[in-house]
Amino acid sequence: MAKGPRSNLFRYETVAVLWKDAHARNQAVEYTEDEAKIQLHRGESVITLGLLLKEDEEGVSLYNEETGPDSIRGHSFIPRAMIVEIIRLGFLKRPPKSRKGPRDVSSPPPAGSAGET
Repeated sequence: MAKGPRSNLFRYETVAVLWKDAHARNQAVEYTEDEAKIQLHRGESVITLGLLLKEDEEGVSLYNEETGPDSIRGHSFIPRAMIVEIIRLGFLKRPPKSRKGPRDVSSPPPAGSAGET
């Protein structure tokens, strides 16, 4: 995957991957054959949010933390056959710095300010 410009908050694009995961239920519980055929014979729907490190015919690699100029943590690999949809959320930008100091969000804005409703 192509890296974004340095003005971005992260090096890679943010995506949400909707996919079907394998699952196992409690092995100590006994099920009837019909319960297993009807209720358990399906993948589990999962949504994973992350930064798209690589996408190819094998699948996608995501991560969720940048720990240095070329290091990451929180890697997940999702095989292509399990992916239902990839929603591209774009490159996250750092918000512009406010000229004012940080506002205490625990107290209401002063009377007459733009934040008043």
